[in-house]
Amino acid sequence: MEFVRIQTEPPAEGVQASPDPVGLSDLLSHLRRWESSLPAPELRGITIRSRVAQELGVYLGGNAAQSVLRPVSDDAGNLIPTIQPLLGRFLGRKAASLLSSHIVDVAVVRH
Repeated sequence: MEFVRIQTEPPAEGVQASPDPVGLSDLLSHLRRWESSLPAPELRGITIRSRVAQELGVYLGGNAAQSVLRPVSDDAGNLIPTIQPLLGRFLGRKAASLLSSHIVDVAVVRH
């Protein structure tokens, strides 16, 4: 809420808000490094599916993980909407949501 309040308050008279060029530069540099570490676009979906299968396999076994991932699109764009309801049937909504978030963190974000 504090962030929203600060954003909506006008700046004090005589004070001009200016971006932090060093912080912004560091952030952009970090994002570029992260983006350059991603697999090529044509391999992203395959790579993500493979990592997710490996991570899900720990919890479900390899064959079950492959079955859960079968409906996931080639680009893995529908990963969460596909796996979360299936996991929810067995684990409950909250646990499925937590496991889905963990899987995305491990298989997509950290790699």
